[in-house]
Amino acid sequence: MTAIVSTSQSFCPSVAEFAQRHGLEEVLSLVGDLTERLFPMAQAVDVELVADDEQPDQQTIFFKVRGLDIEPRLGSDLHWQWASELQQICPGPGRALLGLELCWVD
Repeated sequence: MTAIVSTSQSFCPSVAEFAQRHGLEEVLSLVGDLTERLFPMAQAVDVELVADDEQPDQQTIFFKVRGLDIEPRLGSDLHWQWASELQQICPGPGRALLGLELCWVD
């Protein structure tokens, strides 16, 4: 078994607690690293716990990539790549609890 090493990131308490409750604590930093690697041009990457508007008891950890100044097509391609690599990082059902949101510069 190979250990996966990731850069240390800190997450707000609600995100960290949710990740721990769902067995995603080890995955969280890896997904953060993935997001930063694919979107180095972002002004910021925020990680937030978001409740579904229609089902407030359903929550998702969103990696919100802010301040993008790239073509929408490239953003779409990178989003697709993020989702593909997420399957390798988190192959189980926990993957459904992780999301990506892209926010372009106004």
